[in-house]
Amino acid sequence: GAKVQLSGTATTESSWDYLYIYNGAGTGGTLLYSGSGSSQTISTLTSTDASGALTVRFTSDGSVSKEGFALSISCYDPNTLLVPSSGSNSYTTCTGTLYDAGGPSGSYDNYWDGYTVLYPGTAGAKVRLNGTGTTESCCDYLYIYNGVGTGGTLLYQGGGNTSGSISVSNITSTDASGALTVKFTSDVSATYSGFALSV
Repeated sequence: GAKVQLSGTATTESSWDYLYIYNGAGTGGTLLYSGSGSSQTISTLTSTDASGALTVRFTSDGSVSKEGFALSISCYDPNTLLVPSSGSNSYTTCTGTLYDAGGPSGSYDNYWDGYTVLYPGTAGAKVRLNGTGTTESCCDYLYIYNGVGTGGTLLYQGGGNTSGSISVSNITSTDASGALTVKFTSDVSATYSGFALSV
């Protein structure tokens, strides 16, 4: 039931040697990544295929050779609650752990900007969050808003403005919906382990 995740770096001969990553088993699935050249960064890619698989293909020509690639492989439970690396998602639950998109065992990556709306799984209940985390001290932030979306009252801001430390203690929705919204952003430089928030 788990899904494969990949991230890493590559240096290949530009325009001649290519790394490809496909969703699912074999090269017939959706192409998730294609790259060639120096200092490629492969941000976290996650299988959405029923098999949970990703397929990695590498091609090179007959001339110049370079360092190649190194990809970190991890598995994650698709039932794990994740703030997406971009865009938004939502969950209806009263229990669980919410992580950045790197999941429970991975680090977050550069250029992330996404948010999750947490709705209570029980009528009339209110979502409450507790947890900790570590981010880049200058530039990567966790925000928690009251209600649905980022237009509600900002209840918590941590990470970059608190020396990279995240410490969430009993942040509870007071909105009529009972919801909280969690947003995470990262810049272009260093990445860290991110956060884990108990719901």
